[in-house]
Amino acid sequence: MLEDNWASVREQFARESDDLSTNLAERGLEIAKEHAPVDTGRLRDSLHTEHVGSGETDIVTDVEYAEPQEYGSERNPAHPYMTPAAVYTTQEVDSIAGRTYTL
Repeated sequence: MLEDNWASVREQFARESDDLSTNLAERGLEIAKEHAPVDTGRLRDSLHTEHVGSGETDIVTDVEYAEPQEYGSERNPAHPYMTPAAVYTTQEVDSIAGRTYTL
């Protein structure tokens, strides 16, 4: 009986972790797209989420110039678009953890 309850708790936790991860990544994606530099729109349009594991969803792109746009290069200044998304999701996780795990 106790083992069945633990199995149920683990399954529920996994579902809720996946949901939270997906929701945070989707909001992070919106923020990244809002901040992405636009010339042709290719970088912004290539940004998408990928579920990569239990409770883990990433924001990704396959555009080869994504990293130099974020961090800059010798010829071009940085145009951060992922950093604002990372800041938001980090703050949101900290807020959720603070509300959920208060002693």
